[in-house]
Amino acid sequence: MKSNIAIAKQEALRRLQQMEERFQRKLNPNIRKYFSEDRLYYSYLTAGGIIGSIDTISYNPEYENVVREFEERRNKLVYHVIETGNSLALLYVSLPTSDLNREKLLGEWEEEMLSDDNSVLAYVHNFVEPSFSETGYITIDTFADSGALIRIA
Repeated sequence: MKSNIAIAKQEALRRLQQMEERFQRKLNPNIRKYFSEDRLYYSYLTAGGIIGSIDTISYNPEYENVVREFEERRNKLVYHVIETGNSLALLYVSLPTSDLNREKLLGEWEEEMLSDDNSVLAYVHNFVEPSFSETGYITIDTFADSGALIRIA
């Protein structure tokens, strides 16, 4: 299992690098650095929505539980989280399994990657109405020069 996580982690680091390049180095490179050190960070807005920030997911135990339960239930590795209002968007990589041959895994990974229009497949957890939580495409961007990611659609 550890080798599968290591494979997925390398893919996640590649995706974070792609995001740094796409957003013209406006994404905080510490997100990738910390993830490489096994520390998951999340982006959020503070000060009434005028300051973008990043922090470790363990800063909020409820957020940490959402990530852990999602990873265990869905066989995914979350590499970044975006807080928007009363929801969390979990950006993830599918873990290789014996059920997935290489071709199917690469197909899943391609579907999950950041597209040309800055949309990405994410699991969005809704805290107000958990039954409304779902997987779908969201559009992301960076917030000013803060280095944080935001969900814009």
